[in-house]
Amino acid sequence: MRWVWLTLGLLVVVVLTAFTLQNSSYRAPLQLDLWFAAWKLKSPVSVSALMWSSFGAGLLIAGAGLGFRGMRLGQRVRQLEQEIAMGSARGKDPWAGA
Repeated sequence: MRWVWLTLGLLVVVVLTAFTLQNSSYRAPLQLDLWFAAWKLKSPVSVSALMWSSFGAGLLIAGAGLGFRGMRLGQRVRQLEQEIAMGSARGKDPWAGA
């Protein structure tokens, strides 16, 4: 099974490398035009750089969201563990009613 995953990963790397090499010569001008302000880069940016930077930004945003969710869940687990410990310290079995 390890060889299947290794082969699949290698295939993905080859496809992504081919995509990057094929699209590195194409350039696109970047500009943002809002109703109150406008920005434009001085020189065009390669399409592959745009795609990879968008992918990286998406990973960072998703990772931050999952990190905050994990922290909230960790706090909730600690809170529940403290409630269970307090219940057993008082002599009550927290699972007796269940």
